[in-house]
Amino acid sequence: MSEVDQSAPLLQPARPKKKDCEPCGVGAPLYMATFSDMAILLMAFFVLLLSMTEIDLKTWQQITGQIRLAFGTQSINLDFVIPTARSMTIDDFSPNEAAREVTLDVRQRMETEGELIVRNTETYQNQFDIEREFLILQASLESEIERGEVIVKIQDEQLVVEVPETSQSAGKGEDQSEDRSGIVSQQLISASAKVAQIQSEITRDINVFATRESSIESNEDSTAKLLNKLQALRENLRTEIENDLLEAEMRDDAIYITVDGDDSFASGSAELRPNFVVLLGEIGRSIAGLTDSIAIEGHTDDIPIAFRDRFQSNWDLSAARASSVATTLMSQPGLEDMQYEVLGFADTVPVASNNTVQGRSQNRRIEIKMSDFN
Repeated sequence: MSEVDQSAPLLQPARPKKKDCEPCGVGAPLYMATFSDMAILLMAFFVLLLSMTEIDLKTWQQITGQIRLAFGTQSINLDFVIPTARSMTIDDFSPNEAAREVTLDVRQRMETEGELIVRNTETYQNQFDIEREFLILQASLESEIERGEVIVKIQDEQLVVEVPETSQSAGKGEDQSEDRSGIVSQQLISASAKVAQIQSEITRDINVFATRESSIESNEDSTAKLLNKLQALRENLRTEIENDLLEAEMRDDAIYITVDGDDSFASGSAELRPNFVVLLGEIGRSIAGLTDSIAIEGHTDDIPIAFRDRFQSNWDLSAARASSVATTLMSQPGLEDMQYEVLGFADTVPVASNNTVQGRSQNRRIEIKMSDFN
């Protein structure tokens, strides 16, 4: 073999000469336009799929919870209250009563929570407005009410101011009442002037009437009769009142029996507890023969329902609880022919603040109202 000269320099092989490439055309290559069109169509397709997707809140919470558990993170919601239910998984979901059909495909209309709020707000808006304006009128005439010059009340969904007139201001006798019918007393003029000033703050018309002593005596007699009915009712329910199982009081020419909702129903349920059934038996025996009609009102706090397998909102829950009480009272002797009115107010008529646990407990209640007595 021939020996290689180590001292000779290494020579690199000669590179072939580059040929001049053809000049590039104006604009992007054709494949770029095709690629961009495909990307836009895919994006539009995915947006269409997302818009047609229905996200189940419960399933979404389960998935996000598993992801947080896998990554070792935890978020705490202080406002969340752990509810109680029959089961964590819901196999049969039917919040509304559906009509029977020949096929097994049962279809029903679902009302959203927004529709429920709008519907119930329109129903009770007039009632809340008149109560608010009544408080304004009562505060403006506070001094006149204390002196006994006027009586403020709500009658037939109207604001009424009654001006009691003595026999001297109305006339010397009943024989002269017709001759002096065109004369207005000074008490009525003063009250009307004060009401005219208040009218600018209230949208509803205020009716001012003059009442004679006979009307006042009639009102006093009805109030005395109502107090006697209340005293008799408290006497019959003395044991229950002393044990703080219920309260009996007079409000707005009516007698109210208030029962705590926590001891009467389980959380999120309208089924009566056994001790509440016994208590309703005592209430039924006490009001039998006392009145011909009662109104049962259901009230809740402002905590939304977490599991909606039976009730969509607190409106449904409060109405269902009032209906359960009415059904139980109807089954008692002497109460079958009574006229019942069932009302559900949800959290719209609170008696305490919903910002505390104690306040929310007071707002969860059942009220039995009696206004027409025998």
